[in-house]
Amino acid sequence: MEVSNSLPLLLFSFVSEIVIGSAIGLCTAGVIFGAHLTKKTACQVMIASATVFLASTWICGWAGEHSAIVNGQRLDIAPWGEDLRIRNWFAENEAWLSFGGSFAAAFASSALRTSRMSIFDPRTKHRYRK
Repeated sequence: MEVSNSLPLLLFSFVSEIVIGSAIGLCTAGVIFGAHLTKKTACQVMIASATVFLASTWICGWAGEHSAIVNGQRLDIAPWGEDLRIRNWFAENEAWLSFGGSFAAAFASSALRTSRMSIFDPRTKHRYRK
């Protein structure tokens, strides 16, 4: 069985998307938690953010590959009668959907984690509170 030449490119793309999504998650968690960021929380947020980033880039890539283009223009209605407006919107807004979705997943994951932490509990005394 012959290995395709595109396999290294596919692996590079996969790993780079995971790294970018994880970096977005880690930066978001760092801003939210600051000095209270733990390894467990960082890993949870990074996994959630990387998963959403990977899924959104693949969905938008699929939408871009399955669009109908005539004379360099994307068609809203394909020649075979299929409505492509939503698919074209995904393809045109890939960056916003990928980065925004990854940030939203990191923020939601951080918010779920902070609801269980004592640092935000007003009954707990901390060194910076009197």
